[in-house]
Order: sequence, then structure tokens, then C-alpha cells
Amino acid sequence: MKRVLFLPMSVFGLVLSVMISFLAGEDFDSGFMRNKIVAGIERGSIYGSGMITSTLAAVLIYTIACLYTFAAGMMLFEQNVTFSYILYTFAMGICMVCSYTSLYFFVVMQSGSKVKALVINMIIGCILLFLGMRDNQIMMQKDVADSLYRTIHEITFDINPAGQEAQVSAMKFINPIRFVVSDFVMIVVVGLLGKMLFDRKQLS
Repeated sequence: MKRVLFLPMSVFGLVLSVMISFLAGEDFDSGFMRNKIVAGIERGSIYGSGMITSTLAAVLIYTIACLYTFAAGMMLFEQNVTFSYILYTFAMGICMVCSYTSLYFFVVMQSGSKVKALVINMIIGCILLFLGMRDNQIMMQKDVADSLYRTIHEITFDINPAGQEAQVSAMKFINPIRFVVSDFVMIVVVGLLGKMLFDRKQLS
């Protein structure tokens, strides 16, 4: 059961890139975003509420996916993992989802187009996935064990949301504190930067 419970998380970042692009980008394509600004709604409120909505939607999809695999795992596989560790991994996954969402939402709000955001976010998702796979491959090499080179790649693996989703999928974490802290920093930094840039953005 441990091998399949969070298996869908291995490509969840790419799924989020599509979902967030369509969900948040629709306001731009429909003209609703411009109408909000014309109506006098503060841009900071627009950005904050949009990010919260996108994050809640992403967490909901993540939760549904986890419940599905949990139900299937209960019926088909041996119970070789404790419920408390499942909840722990689930919570770590929520941090990863929030980090991904903040990044993808930032791209949507700066691109101002659903299709443009989709293309950029898919590229970002693929790049992050490639970097995560590269870090993992390097860490598996025996000749880099307990070396500074391995430590560097462990850090980048923890910071990279794609590396995080690999850890959630495997239910094994290199440094949980660094994992969570890096997510928190990304959400705050990307959120503040996104709000600042959106305040200055000219809408056509």
C-alpha cells in the first residue's frame, strides 16, 4: 500500500499547471478581471482572493485524489503503513500543493491570458520535473554518498516542488523542516512579488 497510496502525486505538478491556468486565467479571457478593477476593487484584494481560491481548489483536487488511492489501497494492498504516517505525508503534500499553486498563479496573473499562462506553466512544470529527476538520479549514485555534492542536490530536491512531489509519492522525506520552510518562503515571496507586479500591470 505504501508504494501506491500517493503514487498519483508523481505528476501532480503538471496537472496543477493546467488546472490553475484555466481556473485563474478565465477571469482575464472573459473580461471579468478588468470589470473588477473598473468597479474599484483593490488589486491586492483581487490577487489575494484569487490565490486563496486557486489554492483551495488545488487542495480539494489533491484531497480527492488521495482519498481515491487510499480507498483502492485499503481494498487491494497490504496495510504496511500507519494511519498517522499517512496523515503526515498528506500534510506534507498540502504544503507542496500550496507551493506549486503560488508559482502557477503568479504566472497567470502576470501573463493575463489563459492560453499563454497554460503554455508557460506547462514549460515550468516540465523544467521542474526534469530538475527533480536529475537531482534524484545524482543522489542515487554511490560515488556521491555523504559528499557535499550530494548535500547540494538534497537541498535543491527539497526546494523544488517537483522534488517534493517525488518525496510525497515515495512517502520518504530527506529533510521535512527544510521541505516545509522552503514552501512557506516560496509562497510568501512569490505572493508579495506577484501582488506588487499586478498592482503595476496594465490591462488591455
